[in-house]
Amino acid sequence: MTDHATTATHAADTAKPLPITNSISTTARIGTVVQRARAAAQQARNVDPEAAHRPPDYRRAARRRDVAYPFACNFGIDPSEVIVTDDPHRTYGEWRGFLITVTDAEYPLRFMPIPGYEVFLALGPCPDCGGEVPLAETSDLAALGLHLDTEGDAETPPRHRPPEFFHDPGHTAECRAATTSPSRIT
Repeated sequence: MTDHATTATHAADTAKPLPITNSISTTARIGTVVQRARAAAQQARNVDPEAAHRPPDYRRAARRRDVAYPFACNFGIDPSEVIVTDDPHRTYGEWRGFLITVTDAEYPLRFMPIPGYEVFLALGPCPDCGGEVPLAETSDLAALGLHLDTEGDAETPPRHRPPEFFHDPGHTAECRAATTSPSRIT
């Protein structure tokens, strides 16, 4: 007969400590919460310099969190690596859109959420004018990978452009790719 208390104590004594990680990412957190908060604030200021000058809006802060967590879950990244700021170019009626920036990539990846859906549009330079516009629908890591696989490859045609691509305010006035085609977002 096995002594369960002795077995449990032995297992606890011989267990190796696990590295400190967050629940999503496999990389160890670096720095204290204060250091990470300051770094995140600096990244947010880089993305949205006006943010510090706007009065607090608790509804928008809650909505930013509501955008960041599903995004992080869909793409398998730590929510602290997702910065959601006001979009300086896109509005939905009187409501400013959101701009999502991922900071754990080789270079910053930017997205805009489609309101009411857990689908995100990957932003990048327009092939015609160079303005930052929605290039592909990305609902998960595989969809983002498909988009990134064709990015910058002249021999592979780009994936089907989302309707928002053609009328996005990120295009320059002279852009030939911009049209007045209707959007699914009003």
